[in-house]
Amino acid sequence: MKCIIASVFQSSTETRLNKFESMEAFHLAATLDPCYKLGWCHDYDNEVQDISDLLTVKYNMAGSVDPTATDTSPAEPPPMKRNKFVALANRSSTPRPTPPETEASLYLNQPCLQEDGDPLGNWKAKQPEFPVLARLAAKYLAIPATSSPVERLFSIAGKLFRPERCNLSDKRLGQLMMIRCNPQ
Repeated sequence: MKCIIASVFQSSTETRLNKFESMEAFHLAATLDPCYKLGWCHDYDNEVQDISDLLTVKYNMAGSVDPTATDTSPAEPPPMKRNKFVALANRSSTPRPTPPETEASLYLNQPCLQEDGDPLGNWKAKQPEFPVLARLAAKYLAIPATSSPVERLFSIAGKLFRPERCNLSDKRLGQLMMIRCNPQ
């Protein structure tokens, strides 16, 4: 009897949680958490490469939007003409920004943080080294300050999903949760 209940519970959980496995935000949050990085994914169907590519795409999108740039700055006068040799010498001495593949791969190749470590604190410390990835981490790792809304939903779901109502479909349970949580 316990085996049947466990298998039903496992299949029910997998059915309800599988939709989250295809969402980019969950992949990026797990990858940008320095405790896990890519250690959580299995390398079937090139999942590691796909998630690395997704991180690079998001990096490129975030890097193209410069938060320090403003549109209201006054137009600068055109630069004075200089000798081409001096311009070439100055250009070669200026540091080049790291390409996205390098920043992402540097991050992914570093050892993982201990599980009891602080992911956001780690990103704050590494912000000079990984400025764009630190912004992405702040976006994807941000969590609500309290777990009360989630606990409330689990409590409501527990009241709706009782043994006498065990024939509820996923759709019907979702509808009942929506009605119960949004009474207006």
